[in-house]
Amino acid sequence: MGVPKFYRWISERYPCLSEVIVDSEIPDFDNLYLDMNGIIHHCSHPDDSDVMLRIPQEQIFADIFAYVDTLFNIIRPKKVFFLAVDGVAPRAKMNQQRARRFMSARTAEEQIQARIRKGEAVPTEKRTVFMSELHKALSAWLSTKIEKDVAWRNIRVYLSGHDCPGEGEHKIMEFIRHERSLEGYDPNTKHCLYGLDADLLMLGICSHEPHFSLLREEVRFSRPQSKKTGVSSANRINPNQIKFHLLHLSLLREYLSWEFYPLKTTLPFAYDMERIVDDWVLMGFLVGNDFIPHLPHVHIHEDALPLLYQTYIQVLPTLDGYINESGILHLKRFEIFLKAFAANDRRYFLQKCGDERYMRSKTENYPKEKNNVAGEDLRLSSASSQDESADSAEGSPSHKAAFVSSEESDDDEVDSTAQLPDGGLQSASVLLENFNSEDDSELCDKLCSAIAAVDVKEINEAFENDIENCWTKSVSNSFRRHKREYYRDKLKFENISKSELREQAEGYVKAVQWNLHYYYRGCVSFYSHHYAPYISDVIDFSNMDITFELGEPFKPFEQLLAVLPIASSECLPPSLRELMCDKESPIADFYPTDFRTDLNGKKNDWEAVVLIPFIDEKRLLSAMGSKMLLLTPEEKSRNSFGDILVFTSSCTNSNKCSTLPRDAFHLDSQSIKYGLLPNVKMDVYFPGFPTMKHLPHSAVLKQDMLAVAESIIDKEVYIDWPILKVEFNSRYRSGQP
Repeated sequence: MGVPKFYRWISERYPCLSEVIVDSEIPDFDNLYLDMNGIIHHCSHPDDSDVMLRIPQEQIFADIFAYVDTLFNIIRPKKVFFLAVDGVAPRAKMNQQRARRFMSARTAEEQIQARIRKGEAVPTEKRTVFMSELHKALSAWLSTKIEKDVAWRNIRVYLSGHDCPGEGEHKIMEFIRHERSLEGYDPNTKHCLYGLDADLLMLGICSHEPHFSLLREEVRFSRPQSKKTGVSSANRINPNQIKFHLLHLSLLREYLSWEFYPLKTTLPFAYDMERIVDDWVLMGFLVGNDFIPHLPHVHIHEDALPLLYQTYIQVLPTLDGYINESGILHLKRFEIFLKAFAANDRRYFLQKCGDERYMRSKTENYPKEKNNVAGEDLRLSSASSQDESADSAEGSPSHKAAFVSSEESDDDEVDSTAQLPDGGLQSASVLLENFNSEDDSELCDKLCSAIAAVDVKEINEAFENDIENCWTKSVSNSFRRHKREYYRDKLKFENISKSELREQAEGYVKAVQWNLHYYYRGCVSFYSHHYAPYISDVIDFSNMDITFELGEPFKPFEQLLAVLPIASSECLPPSLRELMCDKESPIADFYPTDFRTDLNGKKNDWEAVVLIPFIDEKRLLSAMGSKMLLLTPEEKSRNSFGDILVFTSSCTNSNKCSTLPRDAFHLDSQSIKYGLLPNVKMDVYFPGFPTMKHLPHSAVLKQDMLAVAESIIDKEVYIDWPILKVEFNSRYRSGQP
């Protein structure tokens, strides 16, 4: 699961989180967890720019084993080594997986056609049982490794394969929650989690295990390269050529304590950093992830996160507690927070409007911009909170349109050609009194001209108030129309009603709660919308009753039918393949070959919303019913769930492999232990785990490298923090980074 651009943003805002791994400086870790999805992708697709690249399966397996061995030898865990392969994803993730697969298929088809036009060969190899064969090979390799490699002795090795439902990182978090619930668990266990997804930061920190680090490859934030670091000319991944980083979540916790430092003196209730961490995780959901579409105009690249943090610092002291209560939304507090954050709708709208008017003035010789007080071109503005609350007031018929401009509901029309009294102030006052339609450009022109003609000496407080009311009305009406257009264009509501808007808002809140449940307690349900409603429309939900049921996961073939495009139909048995390829299939509409995408405020094609139909679960399972009887015994085996494999070995006992039920680590909500555990050591320095707590320092968020560099020229300083080394600083000079 990912949060696009989050890792880069957080690395730039908190620059000392990561350190390059050096063999002699690696901390001691008790447990190492591998999210195998990244490793499998690295080894099977070392060059993402060439989707047609084919590598022999035996080579892929060998590279995967070498990668796993390298990571083990870097960290050398003392107690647990947990390998988690992605299994069947929850329904919510299937929507996102489906979008990615369809986009990949279209990209591959474009490359195929380009090669055909050039007369180049096109690879035709299809891998239909790749994951099943990988699971068998990986199990055998682990068994041999534990038996022959003494470094693997006396630890527990777990393999949760593709036949165990769930995403890899969430299998890992479920295991950690289970371990924390056991009697005798060491609250100072040191964890290391390998994975590529940016949301691992949130997953790790919401575990409230303070001694937690993330291991990942070095990421260079620059233009994409044709080859990844560590990829040889023979298109093989070589982990020995890759630079790895450790990102310390203990440092992230300290950075967050500075981020929200103002709250220490402003809260009317007890300041609790663990609860602030939980609320920080919640705020991260609002910029969107694999399960929730981002709110309109709430983008990381437009500094949405700092705005969320500033709003939180302002709003929390006005509440009676924290918003995220160990994975459960306090709806009333969340609604107050969103209402405050919705003010950014207005700021964005006015800024966007100003930009559009400026561009129009440059391209269309727009001479009246200087005098346009009423804002005749306000097409992207925000309604005032007063107007919005009036819309949502109880007693309004739910079937009525949610966004009706005031001029659309007025019975009296203004005659813009009516004779006006002479004189600037009198003319302007009459126009202001009658103004109710920003679409009437002739009236706007007259109003602007009249205001411009007013003598400054004639302006009084009443006239100024009339101008302000005119502006507010204009902005409000414009924003209502804009939001109506948004719901029409994005969510296909011709004129969305109040009941439909409420349904959208409650659906979004339910999705946020689902995500919290997934992070803190385990998987339950799903959210099926391409777009989110406006923040200012997510209101009046504090009395919602949010409940989820833990349903049965899809079987492997059911998931494949749900997420794969026609181009990947070979991954399915022949009896199921025709459901995708036959135009007379009852679910043929699930597999369009032509579809639209929508950037929806994003910058890159890979961030676009893929507009393909969501899967109707009932129709899918109904269509599969009779086809399942045609599966061979081997195919039925591939379509079944498996167990978790546990490998153990010691100096006295030979290698032993046992199994656990696939849900062995699942806990009910009452059995989960939330927050910090008793006897955890927070202020003790553990070698290799950096901390700022023992360094006299203050925190200021600004770009000031030059001032720092000049102050330490020709002095002995510590470098490579947090692993400190003494060096005489003669390198840094004014004007150099």
